[in-house]
Amino acid sequence: MKAHRFYRYESLGSTNDEARRLAALGEPEGAVVVAEAQTAGRGRAGRVWVTPPGGAVAMSLILRPRVAPAHLTQMAMLGGLAVAEGIRAMCGVAVELKWPNDVLVAGRKVAGVLAEASFAGEQLDWVVLGMGVNVNAGPPPAVALDASRAATCLAAEVGYLLERESVMSAILSAFDARYAQLGTPALAAAWEGLLAMRGKRVEARGPAETVTGRLEGVTAEGAAVLRLASGESRVILAGDVHLREG
Repeated sequence: MKAHRFYRYESLGSTNDEARRLAALGEPEGAVVVAEAQTAGRGRAGRVWVTPPGGAVAMSLILRPRVAPAHLTQMAMLGGLAVAEGIRAMCGVAVELKWPNDVLVAGRKVAGVLAEASFAGEQLDWVVLGMGVNVNAGPPPAVALDASRAATCLAAEVGYLLERESVMSAILSAFDARYAQLGTPALAAAWEGLLAMRGKRVEARGPAETVTGRLEGVTAEGAAVLRLASGESRVILAGDVHLREG
């Protein structure tokens, strides 16, 4: 990827929203929107992700990938993998990926990703990939109130404060190194190698049903694969599904 162009803000409601606005105006691929504070950040299914001033990395990339629309489900995987590999390179800590879009350190959420796409007819126009990482503060209040989504920050795990610019640079370097793998089995395989709860009994809770089984892995498109007690293999799409050990 070409060199990144940065748009920096003291405060935004959502870096994804600003990146979407710029993308719609024709901003080229590789632009990065960064905010010191984020007051209305979004996670998956519209969940709130608050970024306190100076405490986290809140950034969104503008991308125009030349891949088939069917492969766009890997975009969130790419973001999560880049965050995990960037954190590991920067901090030397063990990192896991909780399906479908959370990054864990010591079993607690330290980051999340959100991919949003826009089409012109059937043609992909742009993708905005948001990444939020708790660096020196956290967890965000909206997450802390939910005991099922225990969160942490990198400083709490390594025992010292980190330079957020260095964390961001490490993540972007990891992203650039992986970007060419978008739409390939290699990307899904790398993501699966960091899959949290693999081999364990889990519950996939959705609005219509709860499916219980052993987490076997993920498909190339990013769906979770569960082995039910009956022996049946069930593919679980992300949607508004929450996965937890059960």
